Amino acid sequence: KKKKDKKNVSWTLPSFSNTAALCMKNWITMKRNFLLLLFVFFLPGLIVLINCITIGLSPINLPIALVNYESDCSENFYISNCEANLLGCYFKQSLNKSETVNLISYTNESEAIRDTEAAVLRGMIVIPEHFSTSVLKRILSDWRFDHFLYYYGVEDEDVGKFDKISLSLDASDPQLALFVTKTVTEALDSFTKEVSELCKEDLGDIIDLSILSVDDPLLGDEDTDFREFITPGITALTIFFLAMALTSESFIAERSQGLLERSWIIGVLPVEILASYMLSQFVVLVVQAAITIIIVFAVFQIPSQGPIAWVAVLTVFQGLAGMSFGFFLSTICNTSMDAIKMAIGACLPHMLLTGIIWPLEGMPPWMRSLVWFLPHTASVRGMRDIMLRGWGVEASSVLQGIAISSAWII
Repeated sequence: KKKKDKKNVSWTLPSFSNTAALCMKNWITMKRNFLLLLFVFFLPGLIVLINCITIGLSPINLPIALVNYESDCSENFYISNCEANLLGCYFKQSLNKSETVNLISYTNESEAIRDTEAAVLRGMIVIPEHFSTSVLKRILSDWRFDHFLYYYGVEDEDVGKFDKISLSLDASDPQLALFVTKTVTEALDSFTKEVSELCKEDLGDIIDLSILSVDDPLLGDEDTDFREFITPGITALTIFFLAMALTSESFIAERSQGLLERSWIIGVLPVEILASYMLSQFVVLVVQAAITIIIVFAVFQIPSQGPIAWVAVLTVFQGLAGMSFGFFLSTICNTSMDAIKMAIGACLPHMLLTGIIWPLEGMPPWMRSLVWFLPHTASVRGMRDIMLRGWGVEASSVLQGIAISSAWII
């Protein structure tokens, strides 16, 4: 009797024809609203496009008040000739070369302070009345300083050695304040070099106050901006979130319409249903990733020091991880609304915890070790290492990104 029971046992293998038919059914469902399908295809690229246009570019024409008590710099004779008593004008000229700030001349500090407090200006720069004399008194030898006083007819009574240019900023926007500070610092370096070259015969080389030489970067590109830093993270997050949302919504919709039970009744295996959804969503994922890569590297020409192919591979792996997480959400949620809520609740912490917006080094050490188990952390680091550092698949960060994404897929 036992032998007879064993003979009746049979195993049903997945059918390729059933899987193909289910894939066709999924595509027919998606094509019913062709405009929505196009929107799904282009949505990741649209998000990355908005990111490239709005995030990471240097601000321009920030209004900064300039109160120059030393001179109004109305005459431009100092541009081609050495006028050591107009160092404030040379500094103003260096600032005007930058596109970041837009200098607005003020005659007194009170008006500049009032407009800065009213958020009309982003800050105020004040050049003291005896700025040139004070600086040269501090750095020149006695005989050369006496020659300066005689040649320009300057009096040094009651002039100290430590008169400095003052910078007061609107600190309510730290990012803009950082850009202004960087611009002023670069202008100071340019100012000292320009005056040193122009006034070499009159003042000697001692006015060159440069104590730091910034050489070419040992890793990465000197012109890397924040847009290039954040684009890999935005790409990974967008692909992951959309794959998760589409997969969970489609599966729940079919279950609520009764199509899932009907498929089981006619003998379709659960593995065939799962495979059909994975294949259908994988095609959508590949199209989304291709459009995103084209927008990033072809349209906006964001540079990649390493192979773009591995950036595409990591992007696809992020989509597959999102697809798997979407299947998980569809099993624990009864409605599409519940799945979307869970998806939003999962993605927003990911955006903050995985180094997409801010470097991981800014986190507490205990948190930094935990976030590496999230799906985006290693992948975003690997994509950045490829694009910004020129590394390839042999880099541990790239392999780690593939490995952790694969773990989330499984």
